[in-house]
Amino acid sequence: MIHTVGRQAAHYGFRFLNSSNKLNTTAQKATHISPPIKPAATLTGALSKLIIFASPQERGLYFMSFNQKNMCMKRYQITIIVLAIFVSACNKGKQETEETAETSVTEEKAAPVTLKLKWETDTLLTTCESVLHDEDQDVLYVSNINGAPDAKDKNGFISKVSMEGQVTEQFWVKGIDAPKGMGLHDGKLYVSDIDRVHEIDTKTGKITKSYTVTGAKFLNDIAVDKEKVYISDSRGGTVYLLENGKVSPWMENLHNPNGLFTENGNLVMALWDDKTLNTVDVSLKEVTKRTDGIENPDGIEAIGDNNYLVSSWNGIIHHIDADWKATVVLDTRGDTVSSADIEYVKSKNLLLVPTFLKNKVVAYEVVK
Repeated sequence: MIHTVGRQAAHYGFRFLNSSNKLNTTAQKATHISPPIKPAATLTGALSKLIIFASPQERGLYFMSFNQKNMCMKRYQITIIVLAIFVSACNKGKQETEETAETSVTEEKAAPVTLKLKWETDTLLTTCESVLHDEDQDVLYVSNINGAPDAKDKNGFISKVSMEGQVTEQFWVKGIDAPKGMGLHDGKLYVSDIDRVHEIDTKTGKITKSYTVTGAKFLNDIAVDKEKVYISDSRGGTVYLLENGKVSPWMENLHNPNGLFTENGNLVMALWDDKTLNTVDVSLKEVTKRTDGIENPDGIEAIGDNNYLVSSWNGIIHHIDADWKATVVLDTRGDTVSSADIEYVKSKNLLLVPTFLKNKVVAYEVVK
């Protein structure tokens, strides 16, 4: 047994002197052993005295034990030490493996929802930024920038897509510049467009009004609360309010506001620069940070029970629970697929993701 353990120890880089080897009376004279070795450390304890020598010529360590009566190496003592080290290392490795496995299982079980791919549109939706469901007509509207997101080139358009993913009218509305966020109220579709907000009749597809937003730099998302239309200006650090036919700054000095969502008088806002998800007290205009660490936050959608889905433009979908804890449920960055201003259709439990430069919308079933 001793010899077996000795061979195992040697395999791990330990070298033993035979118990018949005699040592000089001082540790310093150990340098006369061939090949020369130098004392590296001295340990004291229940095993009397242990001196560890390192050899520059050979890879490995020499362990030598002494007691007060003689200077002979005690092989069985070294064996016990090596065995203890060996067993300890094995137990540590096993414990780390078990902890890693346990963590993986916990993370897998902790996933609050899963996303199951349902369909994808054709790649006709050029630089698609936002998707919105019209409950009355049971159709999807998709805003397509079709160029640079801040270019006034008249290339932008709005498409209509069926709930099965068929592009039914590619150029339902055309002749606008760089349409982005959208909101609906009372048969009117509101669309942000750099420094304007268009009002579109959903029955005819005609632009009935266009509101110029003085001072706006990069109008982005839209959220509608009955008669109130909130519009984020990402580059201008402002949220505007369209109400009673007039547009005015509602909140200013924000850090790149992007996604907006309203529900029952509550406003949720994503701040791109801060990587945060926030709630806003609309009466006091006070911002409360709820979740941080969300890179490039874009679209926000409620899915019930005070839970949300939030997109990161670079290709991540986060689930936000009732305690505002974020969990990644989809990551398409590896395929360079963006996830811009998302939509959730509660009646069909369906998440719609515009992929921006991939020019298509992808639908996922939200499995709770």
